[in-house]
Amino acid sequence: MPQSLNLPDHLKGLRTEDVTALREKYGWNDQVVQKRGALLEILWDVLREPMLLLLIAVSVIYFILG
Repeated sequence: MPQSLNLPDHLKGLRTEDVTALREKYGWNDQVVQKRGALLEILWDVLREPMLLLLIAVSVIYFILG
């Protein structure tokens, strides 16, 4: 960071030593990618949603009653 900005200490960020120590303690900030489910598994998860089941039940009742 250029010295000409004269930022206060709380806006300068972590020192390199701090970053190294924190990475050793907590590890890198990586996302864990989960495997994608099969199409039928995704469909089953969607069909088990309570709101979808409620909408389907209400639709059936509506068509029965006209």
